[in-house]
Amino acid sequence: MKSTRALAAFAVIGVMAVDHATAIQEWSPLECADRSIAVLNPPAGAPEKPPADPTYLPMHGFSDANLGVGHLMLAVNTLPEWWLWHHAVWLPLTERPGEVPWAWLANGWLVETERPGVEPLAIDASGMVETGYEIPSFIVLEERGDGWLRFRYATATDSRDGTAWVHPCQLAGGRLPVEYVRWADWFMRDGWPLYFRTDVRHALRSQPAAESERVLWIPVAKHEYLLEPLEVRGDWMRVRVKQPSDHCWNPPEVRVDEGWVRWRGPERGPWVWYHSRGC
Repeated sequence: MKSTRALAAFAVIGVMAVDHATAIQEWSPLECADRSIAVLNPPAGAPEKPPADPTYLPMHGFSDANLGVGHLMLAVNTLPEWWLWHHAVWLPLTERPGEVPWAWLANGWLVETERPGVEPLAIDASGMVETGYEIPSFIVLEERGDGWLRFRYATATDSRDGTAWVHPCQLAGGRLPVEYVRWADWFMRDGWPLYFRTDVRHALRSQPAAESERVLWIPVAKHEYLLEPLEVRGDWMRVRVKQPSDHCWNPPEVRVDEGWVRWRGPERGPWVWYHSRGC
C-alpha cells in the first residue's frame, strides 16, 4: 500500500539520517543522568538508505499483547511519510542498563556492533503498536527508577527477544528527537474515548479501590459505552461513562455516570485503549 509513496520519502530520510548521526557524535556524557554512559558513536557500515520495501503491520491496541508502561514516539513530526518515522532515527540498544550498546537502530536497520560482520537486519513495524492514524510507536515494557527504559524494537527472533534498553538522554539528541510518554499521560493528553481491551464486564466504582461501592456494571460491547478519562491515581482512573457511546454519532438518549475503573495491570499493561484512526 505504501510502496508507491515510499520512494520520495527515502531521499528525505536519508538526508535526515546523516544529520542525526552527526548530532549523536556530538553528544556529551554530561547530558545523561547516568554518568556511566560515554559519548556514543553510530556504527560504521550502517546502510545509508532504509529498507527498500518496508511493511506497515503494527500491533493493534485491542490485541492481547502486553503494551507495557508507555511508548516511544517522534517528539516533533516533520516527516512527510509519518508512518516511516522509525526508519529515520538512530537509537543505541543495550542488553542491560549502563552497558555499551550491542547494536543500533539505524535507518530502519538493526546494526550489530558486537558482531561487525553480521548483515544488518531490516526492521519493520510489527513489534510496534499503532497510536495514531498510521503512526506506530515503540512499546516501553519497563521503566527503571534511574530512567532506563526497556522497549520492544522488533518481534522476537531465535536469538533475541526483540527488546533492549535505552536511556532517555539518548532519545532527545539529533534532528528527530524521540519522546517517552507513559500511557497514563498519553490517555489524558488528548482525552480520546477509551474502551476496555477485553470484552468482559468491568465495574465502575465510587472510589479508587476494588472494595469500594459499585456504581454500575459497564456494558461489554464497545458500541454500548465509552469512557472519558478525567484523572489517574496509580492503577485507577476516574472516568465519565456514557451509555451508549456518542462518539461519531448522536444517539437519541445518553446516560452519563462518573466513577473509578481499574485501568491497568502488570500482565498486559493498560486495560483500556482507543480507536487510533478515529471513527
